[in-house]
Amino acid sequence: MTSSLIALIDSKILIEWSPEQISGWLREDHNILISHETIYLHIWSDKKQGGQLFQHLRRKGKAY
Repeated sequence: MTSSLIALIDSKILIEWSPEQISGWLREDHNILISHETIYLHIWSDKKQGGQLFQHLRRKGKAY
């Protein structure tokens, strides 16, 4: 993932889009194939580094 793609994904996460929505949007509008699992991995690695992206998920990382 390039830094511009990461910034684009982060901007959508911050407005509380789900990784599935982001993946579909990238595929349809930008012809970029990236799975929602890859986006989740990015979110969890951000959390390990002290980031706050996970707090913008709908479940906020809570067990269901």
